[in-house]
Amino acid sequence: MRNLSIIVFVLFTICWKSKVVKSTWPQTSSNLKLIGFFPEEITEESDDGLWIIHCRSMFHSALVLSQKYEMKFNGEYLTSEEIFTDNEIMFTFNKTCEKVLKSNIIGFIGPSSSNEARYVSSFAHRLGIVDISYSSTSSDLSTIDTGAFYRTSSSDENLVLALQILFEQFQWKSCLIIYQNDEYGYNGMHLLSQKLSEKQIKIFETIKFDINQQNLQIDLKKTLSNSLSRLIIVWANIKSTKKILNKALDKNLIGQDFLWILTTTVSLKDFNKDQKEKLIGILSIEPFQENVINSSLLNQAMNIWKTYEPETFPEEKKISIYALMTFDATWSLILSLKELCSNKLFSCLDFLDVSDCYNRRFLNSQKYYQTIQSIKFLGVSGYIQFVNGTPDRFNTMNYLIKNIQPINLTENDVNYVPVLQWNSNSIKWNQINEIFWPNRSKNIPKDHKLIYGQKIRIGIIESPPSIILKNSKKIYENMKDNYQRINLEDFDGFYKDFLMYLEEKMGFIPEIILAKPSIPYDKLVSEVANDSFDIVMSSIDINAKRNQIVDFSNAIMPASYRIVIRKSQLNYFHIFKPFLWALWLLLLIIIPYTNILIWIIEKKTLNKQNKESLFGIMIVISYPIYNLFRTNSLHIKTNAGRFLSSILWILQFILLIVHTAGLISFLIPLNSKIIISGIDDIKNGIFPRNRIGILVGSQIEEYYLNSISHGKKDYFPLKTPDEVYTKLISGEIDASLWSNISTAYHINNLYCQLMTVGVEFSHSFYQLPMKRGWLYTEDFNWNILSFMESEQIDRISAKWFGIGVAHLLYF
Repeated sequence: MRNLSIIVFVLFTICWKSKVVKSTWPQTSSNLKLIGFFPEEITEESDDGLWIIHCRSMFHSALVLSQKYEMKFNGEYLTSEEIFTDNEIMFTFNKTCEKVLKSNIIGFIGPSSSNEARYVSSFAHRLGIVDISYSSTSSDLSTIDTGAFYRTSSSDENLVLALQILFEQFQWKSCLIIYQNDEYGYNGMHLLSQKLSEKQIKIFETIKFDINQQNLQIDLKKTLSNSLSRLIIVWANIKSTKKILNKALDKNLIGQDFLWILTTTVSLKDFNKDQKEKLIGILSIEPFQENVINSSLLNQAMNIWKTYEPETFPEEKKISIYALMTFDATWSLILSLKELCSNKLFSCLDFLDVSDCYNRRFLNSQKYYQTIQSIKFLGVSGYIQFVNGTPDRFNTMNYLIKNIQPINLTENDVNYVPVLQWNSNSIKWNQINEIFWPNRSKNIPKDHKLIYGQKIRIGIIESPPSIILKNSKKIYENMKDNYQRINLEDFDGFYKDFLMYLEEKMGFIPEIILAKPSIPYDKLVSEVANDSFDIVMSSIDINAKRNQIVDFSNAIMPASYRIVIRKSQLNYFHIFKPFLWALWLLLLIIIPYTNILIWIIEKKTLNKQNKESLFGIMIVISYPIYNLFRTNSLHIKTNAGRFLSSILWILQFILLIVHTAGLISFLIPLNSKIIISGIDDIKNGIFPRNRIGILVGSQIEEYYLNSISHGKKDYFPLKTPDEVYTKLISGEIDASLWSNISTAYHINNLYCQLMTVGVEFSHSFYQLPMKRGWLYTEDFNWNILSFMESEQIDRISAKWFGIGVAHLLYF
């Protein structure tokens, strides 16, 4: 019984194949023929092979129509031969050889695949005839310049351009590509990767599908699940695409947050109800018929089709675009032969007849090539003209995107619906119907994995009040490299509160990487470009050099710069400044010692009635004052005493004059305040350039080089932000230029002996550096805008940018 069932099934299959392959088209006894190359047809249970049937029918319709028009060539009608191919090029060559030896083959129509087209076109060139393909699209075929190959289908360059515009329109920045391993797949994948990369669209993975083994070379579930991108482009033929979709369905990779874009349209007939539900949201892109066509020619072709093969004729709108291109390919050869044979003075279709098919030649091949190159007509798929020197069609191409979506919500019917259309002269896709995205969503999906739960590498550098380390000494002592991972609890500041806000709203996991203070800010930005960080949170603003290597987020807060100098210092010992402390000490010894000598000398002449001890003490204490002003309250009796008194008076008088003059010259400049009105005074040289401190690798360095020194690095180089203040205090520099926010914090809280002068300058904004084309840029920008519009910005700014109390007092 089982054997009987198998026999019945085999007989049924043979009968059906006979029905679809065996043609009812009229046969004309003619030796002049065209060969049509078509793929092997697919089983009756699938609709995927309908386009092949359509192509064959339009191929025959064109030949029958030429016969109805009584087009004869050397007295013969043009008839057809067919070869069914399956990417077995040697089989195709053998079959072609057999037919070339039996008939006068004057042209090839097809084949459908790019891989076969390259070899078949070479064979056509060897024979001296023309090959016109109706569906080979590989961009590399455009380089064939033998004059024997043309195509009515569009190059994949147009399809890639259409996809590129689609990505830009929906702001998608990443994808994965699954391609089949033949010329069509390889060339499509390389071209698509190149063009998308030029637009900063990242290709996370290219996955090969083996058409011989009908299998993928990787673990599809692991690769797709681990990838950041959630947009998959399948560049494969119908058979391979269906196999890929089935594998993805088995792994539960269709629907959810994955968006699939197909370059071919597969039939949904083979999928069950549950599978169809998961397929909702898939997009397929394909060429479609131009608005301006030869309707009369199309109607005649369709009437012939209906007459000879009515069982395969669909509705007019459902005729495959490749069938229309097949008709135009065939009609192009017919019109070329008509033009070639229009001169009746010579035989137009002579062949070098030999028994070896590879050495058979069409003798009028050059004239044939010239004729096909100049052919122009309005066909059933649009205007037909071939670009000079290339096999490509010269006209605009139209593409249509179909969306798998529910047709009848009550009956859960699912099918393709045209939703977007584009032509090669347009800069955007036009929406013609509502799009159902995966999970029946009406919102445009993200091209990447949601940021929730993702680890984001955040670079920081100590820069109060933006970033304040809680135990900087211990952290830096333990740093063995320029960068070290730290915890959120290890630092504070404006950016920590800002980061915690973003973390709460977006749900990512921050990985904090601290940079040493000596790392230049430009280096931090370059680390983002080199993919060491995802973003940097610090007081970094945008400039032209940085903008060339990274993207920047939306503005977070205004940025500007100030001039920092030392305050005038109050010193109660200024009165002693004109003399050295050693001189003062010497005077304190000489003057009292001299007075003691005078007292000893004058002791013998003292009045015996006076108490000697009291008088001596009076002389020692009061005599320098009396002597300075030359009073006579105390009289010196001896010559030695008078001599010492005169010397002491002269010394005191000279010292008083010198000290007074020196004190005046010292106090006048000390009390004269240097007034700096702003950055113009720095430009005008109020300070020597080498006494102006500039932090190396910062935005202010760019400003100084561009606006002040005109490229000369004549400033005092500062290695860390803290040196902006410490070098001023130590007196190594007279002024420094630095961030207004930072200087306000440091002066109000740490360095009260410094001050800012002049007005703010070099206004810009603090922004987050992000890698170019980063997937989460849009997410961060949206949440930054949300932060700026919330009350949190005011609360956090007041917390960190308010005026504090100086911790260090200076006397």
